[in-house]
Amino acid sequence: MQILGIDLGFGFTKATDGHRSLVVKSVIGEAVDDRLGGPMSDARPGSDHLHLELEDRGVFAGDLAERQSSLRSFTLDQDRFIADSAKVLALAVAADLQEPGQPLAVVTGLPIASYRAKADELTRLLRDRHVLT
Repeated sequence: MQILGIDLGFGFTKATDGHRSLVVKSVIGEAVDDRLGGPMSDARPGSDHLHLELEDRGVFAGDLAERQSSLRSFTLDQDRFIADSAKVLALAVAADLQEPGQPLAVVTGLPIASYRAKADELTRLLRDRHVLT
């Protein structure tokens, strides 16, 4: 089983598997075709091209969301961050670092001030199996 540590921050989301690390801006946006070229399916993988299909919607994360999405979202409000962004950001970095075919255990945390109020919600959002491309 692969273990992945994810730090979901307001400014940046950081992740590591102990060997490789990834840092992306905590910004998400609607996925659109590249405005200057063809579909994003031709984009190269990596932290500057985080594009996923999740729950029947396309989402860009990090720099790609900032550059390409006309509707993008980031927040400094802990309630909105957990409800609107945490799952997408966690799955985006997990998908980039996960070894194909390996089960994944995620270790994450919250700021102490938010832990009691938000720990159960974050656990609910990230547990179980997630299907994404």
